[in-house]
Amino acid sequence: MVSVLLILLWAFTIAFTYFSARTDSEEGKIFDGTTLPMIGLGVLISLFWQNYINIGIMILIYIIGLIANRLKYLGGGDVKLLMGIQALIPMIVGIPTVVFILVISGISFIVISFAKGIDERYARMGGLALVSLLFGGVVELILYLKLIVGI
Repeated sequence: MVSVLLILLWAFTIAFTYFSARTDSEEGKIFDGTTLPMIGLGVLISLFWQNYINIGIMILIYIIGLIANRLKYLGGGDVKLLMGIQALIPMIVGIPTVVFILVISGISFIVISFAKGIDERYARMGGLALVSLLFGGVVELILYLKLIVGI
């Protein structure tokens, strides 16, 4: 039963993330109709499973995302999408999902930036990608050391 629920959560997350990415690329906006159901369902599931750590991680994503939004590094829809993904898929191999998202997005942004050449528009965003990559790598290293070595 649990594995069926996890498969449904992954499918729901992938579908809503796809629709969010599509509307973001076509219209430059991620609509609340795709992100808020993800967040709401994820919060309900976290409360049901008493996974309060996941709710804390979501609040942290919101606070950091709000700061990044005010600095014009991230859009509000992007922040809600990160919260929604984290809400529905709290952990991958014992590490918060948002860490993997930051690492993968940071690496891909850096690769694309160097392939295309960094221009003035993307200079600020490149710094954010590098910071997110380093932050994700450090958190991942700490969690693995804690898991393997017991630090």
